[in-house]
Amino acid sequence: MSLAGPRLAQALLGLGTPSSAAALLRIHPGHGPALNRLRARADRLAAQASPKPGVHALGVVERAGIAVPLRADRGLPSLDAERAALALCRELLREPTLPSLALLLPEGVALVGASLGLPGALAFLARYVGREPRCPVFATAELGEAGTLLPVAGAREKLAAAHAELCGRDGLVLVHPANASEAPEGLAVRAVSTLAEAAALVFPDGLRVDPNLRSFDRVIDDARAQAQPEEAVARLRAFDARSLPAADRARYLFELGIQLRHAGDAAGAGELHRSSRALLGEVANVLGPVQLENLELEALATAIDQYAFVSLERELRARLAGRFELTHHRVRCRGMLAQVLSSLGSYREAIALRHENLRAQQESLAMRAELPRTRCHLLRDLARAGEHAAVEEQAALLLDDPHAGEPYQVRYNDWALLFALVRLGRSAEALAWVRGARSPFRAPPGAATVALVDGTDPITHHPEVSTARVLIRALRREGASDRAGALAERLTSHAGRPLVTWLAELGRLEGALGSDETASAPLAIHAHRLREAYSPAAAFHGQLVALLECPCPPVPDIEDEIDAVYY
Repeated sequence: MSLAGPRLAQALLGLGTPSSAAALLRIHPGHGPALNRLRARADRLAAQASPKPGVHALGVVERAGIAVPLRADRGLPSLDAERAALALCRELLREPTLPSLALLLPEGVALVGASLGLPGALAFLARYVGREPRCPVFATAELGEAGTLLPVAGAREKLAAAHAELCGRDGLVLVHPANASEAPEGLAVRAVSTLAEAAALVFPDGLRVDPNLRSFDRVIDDARAQAQPEEAVARLRAFDARSLPAADRARYLFELGIQLRHAGDAAGAGELHRSSRALLGEVANVLGPVQLENLELEALATAIDQYAFVSLERELRARLAGRFELTHHRVRCRGMLAQVLSSLGSYREAIALRHENLRAQQESLAMRAELPRTRCHLLRDLARAGEHAAVEEQAALLLDDPHAGEPYQVRYNDWALLFALVRLGRSAEALAWVRGARSPFRAPPGAATVALVDGTDPITHHPEVSTARVLIRALRREGASDRAGALAERLTSHAGRPLVTWLAELGRLEGALGSDETASAPLAIHAHRLREAYSPAAAFHGQLVALLECPCPPVPDIEDEIDAVYY
């Protein structure tokens, strides 16, 4: 466990394990009125509180044992112990296609270590069967092969925490037989050697999977597994959602809206999200606060693609001033505000927010996989702000990240790196990197990026549409206007995907600019096409549209306006 001290103690008080908070504060060396008040509050609550039914993980922080209540919900597990627990739960239930789950913890608490295995698995089982244990359950054991359990270190301190929380009340304490002798006097423990034994004690009525988790969630998981959002939309639309309960119907509409947004149809996504939120008013208590908060953020992300930036800035600032169920949600909200501010031209503040997110993601094992995504956004804003040295630093950190090599992420890495090079006047280096001639970076570009220069196929998907736009400019600047025009002709418009069509039209505009400082060809037709493709984006970037309608506008001015487009 991490984030020790008063901050963790405060979080434990909110979670309902005040004895753990009191134990942590007793070994903390700090003093002062605020800390003393916190100690007094923890001691008072520890004397009065009774642990709630549910699964609790036992851990050790700075020699103090603590108990942390666990909850699980749909999501992707990030820790090895979580992934092992998920696989063994599916095996125990004999349902390998059950939806993925992840442990949910409030801000201020992070769990790591193999001893999370048994309590994590029990929390997953509680979610799969749709009911909590009847009594408080405190557990610590590592998961081994085929559902066997292994002993853990620090059992004496961990069991002392369970003893303090129960304080003679009814509960169930589960440990490996090798750790049972470390229990304090007066604490009854149950020694278990397998996950199946532990599950039988925690769920004496048996393990029956909640039927609502099966067919519908399989459709959701299948849609999310698709490489392209258009295929995900097709999978979801093929599912008959009319008979779903209101809560699942709201989730269905939200998921379909998310995939439509990814496909470039922000208007359609917004309509579905409004319908979903209307349903949520009836079933908010069914979904729970974590999922409701996630759906709230998805609606805000859709509003970004609808270019409602001015009102969104106020809404996102207000939201960040409040509390969040998960740290990950705060990071995501901060990232959306950074995107809005960048679109409004406030690059410095956007850069500062991205750095805040990097710090939060570096401190959390669960969020480290998202570091490359944040660095890609940061690279673009640093390039817009003209920060040459910072671009070099972040590019190196991006390519050194072990998560940056995943195929999906590589496509976005290339987009951000090429944008930064071309924006900073390094078009020749950008083209050389893509062609493999020489490299300003320690890693080569991905296959999808190389195919933009060497291939002939239509360019239909993001981020390749925007990457192509950057390469078109690089080719123009290096005197290869014919090749730039040929690349622009491969950009394809799509009915029903207005934002992608709008971005493709920007690429075709780049190809029409030529290599002179002043545009010689008439550009008003591109202004018309931008308005026709996606009017919200054209209205927000009105300065660009107005320039295109002027006779012989300066090309650098047009390029600056194009670079103000976030995507």
